[in-house]
Amino acid sequence: LRGRGLHDEVEEGKKLIMRGVLFEKELEVMASEPGWQPYYCLDVMRCVFTDFMQTSESRLYPEQLKSMEDSIRDMAISIGGLIRLKNTGLPTAYDSFYQTAGIIFLVMASFAWSPEMGWYTPPTAGVITLVFLLMTKIGEFGGPLRE
Repeated sequence: LRGRGLHDEVEEGKKLIMRGVLFEKELEVMASEPGWQPYYCLDVMRCVFTDFMQTSESRLYPEQLKSMEDSIRDMAISIGGLIRLKNTGLPTAYDSFYQTAGIIFLVMASFAWSPEMGWYTPPTAGVITLVFLLMTKIGEFGGPLRE
């Protein structure tokens, strides 16, 4: 949700209530526990899928049901890891390790590439350096992992 909650005006919470997917009380509970919002959303997905299966004339094959359930399970497992990462944050040594590894790579790559690439080596190394620095700076901007 990009740092916002379902209850925020720009998000879909009110629309889900209007469509009957959520009740007002459920949205309040979700808003009070922001770490659990993704799990609530997965539960809503599972409920909507189950309702579709029970009310639809078209029947899905067991393989399709298993595939959908596996996808929801995989998302739940991924969300758990992301919540842990958000709560603990990234170690401060991560950036210094990344920069050190990048510098070593660029120095070694410049020597390795120079016989074949000649004068194309400095611009190529410059572009790769720019990409490395941009990735480090993006991580410094903040966001959910740096709060």
